[in-house]
Amino acid sequence: MAKAFAGRNDWQLLLVGEMAEVLADPDLEGTAWAVPPVALGGIVSDEIRSLVFSAADLVILSFRPGFDRNSGTLMDAISFGKPVVVSGPSYPADLVSELGIGSVYASEDPYELGKALDALTLTTTSGALADARQRFSNSAIARAHFELLVDLANDNEDAAGQWLTIVRP
Repeated sequence: MAKAFAGRNDWQLLLVGEMAEVLADPDLEGTAWAVPPVALGGIVSDEIRSLVFSAADLVILSFRPGFDRNSGTLMDAISFGKPVVVSGPSYPADLVSELGIGSVYASEDPYELGKALDALTLTTTSGALADARQRFSNSAIARAHFELLVDLANDNEDAAGQWLTIVRP
């Protein structure tokens, strides 16, 4: 992923958490960075997380092909109103496409990541991000959980299915 940024002088790569370890990859040794990346390794505090999301223009997520779980970082990006570039095929990639909040690239392909970055139009995702923020707000998710529990308690499994897209985004 980091290789996609090596020749770009219009971007500064900020690697946070486990992703900061990417810079230790021997394949990156000797890379001529147009703008040196910044790494914040390890577990970051809520305060640092908020600062990182406030400073970021967008969020890039990289998953193994077939990753089928939710991503807390994806939900953070939505709550902070940040467009997302995500690797696919994966469940988060499907969700980003469905919501229209970013673009998808082929996992572990720096060229495809570069194309996805170039294809991302920040202005066209702003309305979709506002919709996603409302759909996945804390109150919307709490309400969906409550309604799901009520439907399950009433043995109304057909109705319960409608809440699963919110309960498990």
